[in-house]
Amino acid sequence: MSFDLTKTKALLMTSISKVAFNINGLTIHSTLNILVQQSLFSLPSLSLNLLNRLTCQYEQLQLVMINEISFVGARMFNVINNRLRSIKHIQNKFFLWC
Repeated sequence: MSFDLTKTKALLMTSISKVAFNINGLTIHSTLNILVQQSLFSLPSLSLNLLNRLTCQYEQLQLVMINEISFVGARMFNVINNRLRSIKHIQNKFFLWC
C-alpha cells in the first residue's frame, strides 16, 4: 500500500482559535465543518460534495489529537465522533475512538 504524502494522517485540533494558531493546528469547527452558531442538537449532515472532499482529504487519517480536551463538552465530543464516522464511512454505532 502506498501512502500519498499530501493526505492528512494526523489531526491536531482544539476548540479555541487562538490556541489552534499557537499549536499550528486547526479548530474543531473548521476541520469538521461545524458552524459555530449551529445548534449541536440539530446539526445537519454534510453535503455529499463536502463529505467526498473530506473523505479524500482524510483517507489516510490515523490519529486525532484534541488539545484542551477539558473545554470540549460531551455533546461536542459526540458531534466530533459522528463527523469522523461519516468521513471514514464507519457505520457501527458502538465504534470507539481510542
